[in-house]
Amino acid sequence: MVSEAIRQRFLRDPLSIRLGNLASDLARIASSNDDEHGYVASILEESKCFAELAVAEAPPETRATLVELQTLLSGMGARLAQRNA
Repeated sequence: MVSEAIRQRFLRDPLSIRLGNLASDLARIASSNDDEHGYVASILEESKCFAELAVAEAPPETRATLVELQTLLSGMGARLAQRNA
């Protein structure tokens, strides 16, 4: 789970900025080759939280995408945890 400070900072921004921040996290995940020091796991967790927080103010078509993204990120996190166990 992300810290309350990060959560509050994320919620301060307008939706378009929030979605851009989420996209930046996803780009960092995509460009990472391994999970050295839990980096990918922490970004996955942050991304899931950001997607959840963005859903409330997103238009309906974006909500569906964000929910699907949360599901995909959860699966990725589970596979990563299994691999690192």
